[in-house]
This record gives sequence, structure tokens and C-alpha cells, in this order.
Amino acid sequence: MDLHPIETEEELANELFQLIERAKLGGLISENIEAIDSIVNHINLKSSPIELPEAILNEDREANSSEELRDSYRMDINQEAVAIFDGQRLNMDITDVSTSGFGLISEEEVPHGKNIYLEINGLDGMDIYACKICYCRVKKGVYHVGLRTQKKLPRL
Repeated sequence: MDLHPIETEEELANELFQLIERAKLGGLISENIEAIDSIVNHINLKSSPIELPEAILNEDREANSSEELRDSYRMDINQEAVAIFDGQRLNMDITDVSTSGFGLISEEEVPHGKNIYLEINGLDGMDIYACKICYCRVKKGVYHVGLRTQKKLPRL
């Protein structure tokens, strides 16, 4: 195990989150795990909101133009992911990715502005990203979700 110093509350929350998820996957459920999960959520709620570019905040962009305004190039992909927030694990499909975030499709609505973790199976293991939900819009019976990447979490 690679031990490294934890210097911020955010780093502590990320490490605890990964341990909690590994414990839950292993079948461990207890009041202690729920208490730690609550602490992680509290730390994430205290984190300062990220400033989103005007292009993302512009709710009318689809009505005004057929092309969405982006702050970076998007690459279309088709990959499954798991979104984790408020103790829920939702399966989603990634439709596109950029240096600033992810575009996804979900069967369920997710709340705008909430912190969320995204698990993606990489070539050599699980990648986990701490993200912020920029938008969630229903279109043709499914929800189109935009996530802004805040940080890629280190693997344990």
C-alpha cells in the first residue's frame, strides 16, 4: 500500500470515500461505516463551489443554437459508469468526455449542483472522479447529465 501524507480535508474525504466503497463492496455494513460516510458528505458540502464558464451556465444554449457551446473539445464515447451520491449508486452511460468533464445519459434524474463521484472501469483498474453536476435535462425520455470534473482520485 502506497502511503502518502494527507494535507487537506478534501484529500481526507477522497481517501475515506474509497475505503467506504471498498467496504460496502465487500459486504460490510455498520453504523461506523454510515458515520464515516456522513463525515465525507459533510466535508464535500463544505467544499467551495466551482465557478462554471458562462457557456455551461447558459440554460438557453440549445434553444439558440444546434451546437452546444463548450469550453473544451468533446470526444464521443460509449462506456458504462456508476455515479455515486447521497448513498445511491446509479448506472449511467457516458456519451462524451473532455478535459473538463463528462456527458452522460441516465434513466433517473440527478440534482443540479450536487457533488458526485463517477466510477469508470479503466484499462488497468477502476478510475474514480470527484465531479459537480452542471445540468440534468430530460430529452426523449432519458436524462442528459453534464458533469464538471473537480479531481481524479488516487487509487488505493
